Amino acid sequence: MDYHHYRKTLAETLAQSELPFPAAEYQARLDKVRHAMARGELDALLLTDPADINYLTGYHTFEVSVHACL
Repeated sequence: MDYHHYRKTLAETLAQSELPFPAAEYQARLDKVRHAMARGELDALLLTDPADINYLTGYHTFEVSVHACL
């Protein structure tokens, strides 16, 4: 996928406002992560693995060579 096609596809994907899963599932995932953070006494969480970012937010990166951080 060339850069311009990637940007166009990304913009179209981000324009969709619906979560890929129900809002209750999204909230449950956030609660689970926040609970684990509290147990570990963590004030911040840095996600860089595409699978982790996808699990928590539903965001799908198109390539593993394009680094993402949340």
